[in-house]
Amino acid sequence: MRQAPSDSRAQPHYRYGQTYEPYDRTTIGERCPEMAIWHPVESNGITLLVAPGGGYHRVMIDREGSALTTFFTSMGYTLAVMTYRLPYDGHHEGPDAPRPDAMVLVYPVISMRDGIAHEGSHTRLLGAWPDQKTIEAYSLETRVHPLVPPTLLIHAADDESVSVSVSVSVNHSMAFFGALREHNVPAEVHFYQKGGHGFGIRGVADLPLASWPMLVTKWLRAKT
Repeated sequence: MRQAPSDSRAQPHYRYGQTYEPYDRTTIGERCPEMAIWHPVESNGITLLVAPGGGYHRVMIDREGSALTTFFTSMGYTLAVMTYRLPYDGHHEGPDAPRPDAMVLVYPVISMRDGIAHEGSHTRLLGAWPDQKTIEAYSLETRVHPLVPPTLLIHAADDESVSVSVSVSVNHSMAFFGALREHNVPAEVHFYQKGGHGFGIRGVADLPLASWPMLVTKWLRAKT
C-alpha cells in the first residue's frame, strides 16, 4: 500500500494509467490493486474508502477518486482511493471483505435484469449469454438483507439521457432503495434533476448537483 503525503492537495503517483487529460487518469488490466491515502490536517476519525467507477471496463482514478480528496479532507475525513481488479483480470481470492459502517452509492449499477441493466456492465461482468440464475445472483437488489449497512444513494434524473453506452438509469437506485426499505435497512435516496452520468465533483459548480459532497458529509455525521 502506498501512502500519499498529508497535504490533501498532493497527488499520488501511479505506475499505470492512461492519461485523457491532466488529472484524469484511468487504469485497466489491474493485477495488483493499490490504495492511495490522503490525510486531513485535523482528522474526524472517519476514513472513506473510495472505489471509483468505470463501467467494469476501467477505473477512473482521478475523476471519481482523487478529485474528491480536497473537499473531503477539508471536512476532516481521511480518504483511501482504491483500484481493483476488473472482470477479465482474474480473481483468486474469495469475497472476504469487511463490512463498512455505511455506504454512499453515486449513480450505481445495481441490477443486471433485462430492461434495466447497463449493457456494457452486463456484458463485461456476466458475458454475452448469462442464464437467469446468474443474472439474479448479480442483481444486487436481490442480495439485500437486514445486515446491509445504512446506505445513501445519489443519482441524476437525466442520467439515462446521456447515451446508451454510458448512462445508468435512476431505476438502479430506485430498485436498490426499494429492497433496502423492504428489509428495514436505513436508507436515503436523492435525485437531482440535471447532471447526467459520471459527474463526480468537477464541472457542477453551476448546478444544484454541486451540493452532493456536502449532502454526503451531513448524512455521515448523522450516522456517527
